[in-house]
Amino acid sequence: MAPDFKTIADFRRDNGPAIRSVCRRFVALCRNLHLLDDTRVAIDGSKFKAVNNREKNFTHERLQRRMAAIDEGIARYLAELDRADRQAAATGAPAPASTVAKLTGRIDKLKARMKNLAALEAKLVASGENQISLTDPDARAMTSTSHSAYTVGYNVQSAVDTKHHLIVTHEVTNIGIDKDQLSLMAEQARDALDADTIEVLPDKGYFNSEEIAACDAGGIEVYVPKPATSNSRAQARLDNFPGAMHQRRETAEHPFGTIKAWMGATHFKMKTLAHVSTEMALHVLAYNIKRVIAILGVPKLIEAITAFLSFLAITIGFDRGFWTAQRPSRTGCT
Repeated sequence: MAPDFKTIADFRRDNGPAIRSVCRRFVALCRNLHLLDDTRVAIDGSKFKAVNNREKNFTHERLQRRMAAIDEGIARYLAELDRADRQAAATGAPAPASTVAKLTGRIDKLKARMKNLAALEAKLVASGENQISLTDPDARAMTSTSHSAYTVGYNVQSAVDTKHHLIVTHEVTNIGIDKDQLSLMAEQARDALDADTIEVLPDKGYFNSEEIAACDAGGIEVYVPKPATSNSRAQARLDNFPGAMHQRRETAEHPFGTIKAWMGATHFKMKTLAHVSTEMALHVLAYNIKRVIAILGVPKLIEAITAFLSFLAITIGFDRGFWTAQRPSRTGCT
């Protein structure tokens, strides 16, 4: 029986940690299938839209601009009321009631908007944040290198293996810049690959001397292009690997483009960082499954999953009774 939309939504909402765990387990399965024997990954970040509209995201500057525009509107309508009064005094006839009512109504609406914006400003100051989103409180306005307009959403980081283009690890953050994410993503990729050392290909947005030093200390070789004013050992490595950035682009950007095409115009449907992380884990899992099917075929993948689950049952000590006890009720999909 196919589950209805509410069953799917509830399952996704209520099983975030388990879903993210399955995503990691599938990477381990890929490693056991020797699909991740190469230890070179491309790291990249991409902005994904949240369910939060741009018009419902405010910084201090945007709030001030909105309030200034409202002040101008109120002053303009007050000036029109004064002009109507002067005309009435000159002609000896009262100003048209409909005109006065219309202008007064517009002024009242603007004053109500001003009150709401002032309340948002106070809430933003109290939060200590530099912006506030009304629909998804964790979404943030972020600029993108691909276009000048900003996106209200999340910055998704990924490490993709350069041979099969499988997503080795990923992370969802609401920090708009990449330069502080390098060592975290590189270490997660090394752990996912179960390797002592790996090679990492990020773009120049990740150039951060402290992050590169942390990678070097952990046995991770970083090939990153330097900004025009920088100099480091990582650039010296890149001179010996002239095709690194081309390989990075063709490796890391394809999964993001594919997943965004699946998602549609508004990328995430869920709200808050925790739920968005679960939603992204589902997309990454689906992407990796489709990649492995393309590489191995369905029968071999099913055989590998069955063997892997049996191995887990023996290793962790789970038996069929545990899985039966964890099975959801028949109100939805079982």
